[in-house]
Amino acid sequence: ERFAIMTAHGIKPLMCMEFWCGWFDHWGCGKHSTTDAQACAREFATLLEMGHVNIYMFHGGTSFGLMNGSNYYDYLTPDTTSYDYDAPLGEYGNPTPKYYTFREVIQKHLPEGETLPDVPALNPISTFPAVTLTQQAPLSAAFTRRIQSEQPLTMEDADMDFGYIHYETTLPAAAKGLLVIKELRDYGVVSVDGKIVGSLDRRHRQNKIEVDIPAGGKLEILVENVGRVNYGPDLLNNLKGITEKVTLGGKPLTGWTTTPLPLYASVAAKGAAEKQLKKAFSDITESNLSASAPTFYRGTFELASPGDLFLDTRGWCKGAVWVNGRSIGKYWAIGPQHTLYVPGPWVKKGKNEIIVLDLEPTGHRSIAGLPAPILDSLGVDKHKSASAGREALGEPILDEGDVILSGEMKQEAGFQQFRLASPATLRHLCIEVLSSYDGQSSCLSEIELLDGRGNPVNADSWKIVYASTEEPVVCDAELMFDGDAKTMWHSRWNGTPSPYPHRLIIDLGEIQTISAVRLAGRKEVMPGAVKAFRLYGRPQFFLFK
Repeated sequence: ERFAIMTAHGIKPLMCMEFWCGWFDHWGCGKHSTTDAQACAREFATLLEMGHVNIYMFHGGTSFGLMNGSNYYDYLTPDTTSYDYDAPLGEYGNPTPKYYTFREVIQKHLPEGETLPDVPALNPISTFPAVTLTQQAPLSAAFTRRIQSEQPLTMEDADMDFGYIHYETTLPAAAKGLLVIKELRDYGVVSVDGKIVGSLDRRHRQNKIEVDIPAGGKLEILVENVGRVNYGPDLLNNLKGITEKVTLGGKPLTGWTTTPLPLYASVAAKGAAEKQLKKAFSDITESNLSASAPTFYRGTFELASPGDLFLDTRGWCKGAVWVNGRSIGKYWAIGPQHTLYVPGPWVKKGKNEIIVLDLEPTGHRSIAGLPAPILDSLGVDKHKSASAGREALGEPILDEGDVILSGEMKQEAGFQQFRLASPATLRHLCIEVLSSYDGQSSCLSEIELLDGRGNPVNADSWKIVYASTEEPVVCDAELMFDGDAKTMWHSRWNGTPSPYPHRLIIDLGEIQTISAVRLAGRKEVMPGAVKAFRLYGRPQFFLFK
């Protein structure tokens, strides 16, 4: 169709700049992407008959180091290390069935008398049995440049682009409550006094975790850049690390030490990454201690002869690998990729060194070299079920005496303000949607509460403790108070719509006095534009039956 338009306007030569014959994979977003080889070959033939074509991709390949990219649709979708792409030539240069169908098409379009050369033989493949990595060192072994500041610095503030960045601060007084990392970009591992207490994943819009820190305790947050957005409007919204602030119990934490950890360069490279890698690796000692914080592991494997390798990362959680000082790439247990490709020229006959960084050690310490890659196997995504259990509480007991507001929204986008008849004192707020304009679903993009003076109440410590219905991940109920009007809570739309009323309960973190509420519908008011609603408030928790 586009060639026809170009021809009508006299545009020559006709050229398809990107003939997409496959697609890349995202961590945790589904199985390995594939397309039908015969169907692609037919499209390829049509393009050659009409003009010229650039195949994207002809050779898939790999994003070595830590430099994979990401898309951003409704949420972040980072690319895997492998860029196999279901291309004619696969990750390690291997001809695929698609390669041979394309080869037949090309042969038919060659000048008379010309033929394609023979297909080269595959590179040799090497394997090795599982070896245990017996040496380990803490992440701090790689610390070099340390930066002091009142607020945590972004990666860009710290003059870095890819990799990891470490934050720490010491709390003079004991503190317990909800730790909120505002605008976490992208994956954060939280530790207290050297022990991991949990992790947060931006793909699932997570930025909160309960912590209990003793007086003089050290809070550490290791943040990974899981992939810079490389397409679309979010190219302009691409800071990494902690990009706003950190609060505990609603109060900002200050006095931070920030440590850049690019780590993606090989030891043959120059610069900060080289120093960090050499320092960490030289400090690794024999150890059988169990790791409870991000840790480096080191060992060796033997090869009878060099060849392409596929490192089996199953059993490890999330991190990166180096072989003979070269940065191979990142792994993640959620899949679909479970091997890392190592080109044959990067290994040698005899003993080879391997180092693994695991952000959340599982106790697994072995790795093997397989005869083929694993690119199509989804693992368990422990962060995906963050909203699970909100419905399991049962049905909340809502008394008429707890009603603080009844109202009706107009069918329009943007904030609509509703004033209470008299100020209400509450900690738990229940939103009850009674009806909507489409009669099936409910949707709110933002909620704001105004205090007795008409000022917005800080929402940093808020959390959803109950949702009778929500569409997980994409429309998680906590998106109603993330400060982003583009995100939203939406009642479940997969399968049978949830019956009214739709109820959500927010824990405000502490008792507040409220004089008004502002509710915002989505930009496109249908479907799910809320009509009639009620608000209930209690200084204590709601009970369930």
